[in-house]
Amino acid sequence: MILDKQFDRDVIIYAFRYTLPRHTYAPGIMRDKLDEVWDSLDEFAKELVLREIIEHKEFLDRIYEIEKSKGNEEWSFNDKYDLKEWLNWRERRIQMDQNSVNGS
Repeated sequence: MILDKQFDRDVIIYAFRYTLPRHTYAPGIMRDKLDEVWDSLDEFAKELVLREIIEHKEFLDRIYEIEKSKGNEEWSFNDKYDLKEWLNWRERRIQMDQNSVNGS
């Protein structure tokens, strides 16, 4: 069976969306895969991944505020850790892309 680039891109996006909120080894594997295929992704896919990480952070921030208003100021260690890892990956990816544009 021969796969096409559009299909491959879509599967990468689906896998990313699946792993973004997970608290397992899967997000780390997905970040590694994104690094591996990043240069072959189109701009739409790249922007989508970077944007959805921020949207996920905003979603978790809203949940935290709702829970805080109910008197529950705890936030899952896993949420904080996984979000931090995604945000760090995002910033590193942006920096790497800027360096490649600037020829650094």
